[in-house]
Amino acid sequence: MSKVEYISVSICGFQWEAFSLPELESFLLILHKEEDAYVQEIRETYHVLRLQMQARLSQLRQDRIGPGAKLQGNHALAAT
Repeated sequence: MSKVEYISVSICGFQWEAFSLPELESFLLILHKEEDAYVQEIRETYHVLRLQMQARLSQLRQDRIGPGAKLQGNHALAAT
C-alpha cells in the first residue's frame, strides 16, 4: 500500500478489513459509477463553454475583419 492510499484509508476512518470482498467490490463499483457521472458532468460543462468561446471568438473575428469579408485559412479576403 502506498503512502497516499494509506493516508486516504486512515482519513476515512473505516476498518476495511471488516468488510467482505463482495462488499468491497460493490463499494468500488458505486464509487466508479459516481466518478464516471462526475467526469461526464465536467466534460459536458466544458463542452458548452468551449462552444460559447468558439462562437464569441468567431464573432470577434468577424467584427475585426468587417461584414461581408470571407475567411480563407487564417487570412481575411475583402468582399467584392
